[in-house]
Amino acid sequence: MPKETTTIKLEKSTKERLDKFKEFESESYNLVINKALNIINICSKNPPLAYKILGDIERARERKILIANSDKVSSRKKSFMAKQNIGLLKAIKPAPIKPER
Repeated sequence: MPKETTTIKLEKSTKERLDKFKEFESESYNLVINKALNIINICSKNPPLAYKILGDIERARERKILIANSDKVSSRKKSFMAKQNIGLLKAIKPAPIKPER
């Protein structure tokens, strides 16, 4: 059964901040928001792990920028770098958010 979806309104500046948090271009906002919420949950329990995840995301973003801006990177190398970003995303798949009681 398909999951229900909804539409939310965001300020343009909020959307731009979410765009900067994306690891790859086709990443959905739902995934980006869940990833951010997951990091917040991890931060309260294990701050060093949360900082490591944020560092991994930053490196993935740097690879994305390099891929987009480099004419000298071969298509094979670009493909490899893009797969690294997807692998990172799978490694930090967001955990379900448990409601507070």
